[in-house]
Amino acid sequence: MPDLETTKQRSLVFLVLVPHQDVRGQLRKYNDKLIKEGLTGVYDFPCVAPLAELSKAYNMDELKHFARSLRKKIGKDKISAEKMSSAVFPACTNMKLFGHNLEIENPPHIFEDKTKKIKSLFSPLIIGNFLIPEQKIESFVNPQPQLSFRAMAVANMYWRSFKTDGETGYKWKIGKLCWLPKNLT
Repeated sequence: MPDLETTKQRSLVFLVLVPHQDVRGQLRKYNDKLIKEGLTGVYDFPCVAPLAELSKAYNMDELKHFARSLRKKIGKDKISAEKMSSAVFPACTNMKLFGHNLEIENPPHIFEDKTKKIKSLFSPLIIGNFLIPEQKIESFVNPQPQLSFRAMAVANMYWRSFKTDGETGYKWKIGKLCWLPKNLT
C-alpha cells in the first residue's frame, strides 16, 4: 500500500489531539475487552481526538502554535474523559465515532490565523475507541475506564478507506507529535 502522506489526493487529513501513551494503552485494553466480550461490526480507531478536518496538513510551526494555544486554554489542569459519546466522523458514512467525551470544548479561537486549511471543526471532542454503526451505540453498557491526563500532543492524521474482497477497511497514519508544553512561561 502506498504511503498515506504521499497519496493525499485520496486521503483525508485531520488535526488530532493525542493523549499520552499511558492513556492510549488503557483505551486499547478496554477495546480488547469489548471485542473479547463479543462486540462485532465495529472498526478500530487510533485513540485520538479529532479537532478539525483539514484541506492540507499543518507544518511543525503551525502544530506548535496549536499546542501552545491549547495549553493556554486548558492551563495546568488535567482533562477528564469519563462519559462515552458519539459524533459524526466525515470520513465514514453510516458510522459514528464512538469513545470518551473530553470535558473541554473545541476552542475555535486557537485556529485564528490558521483557518485557510480547516474544512470543519469537530464537536464534541471524543477520543475515538471505534467507528460504530449508529444502531449499536445503545449496546454499550460496560463500565468504561475513567480517564484523566495532562500530557498530550497535536498531530496530523492521514486517513484512507479501502476495499479488500468487498470488505471496507480503514488505514491511518499519525504524523509527528507536537507535545503541549508543560507550562507557558
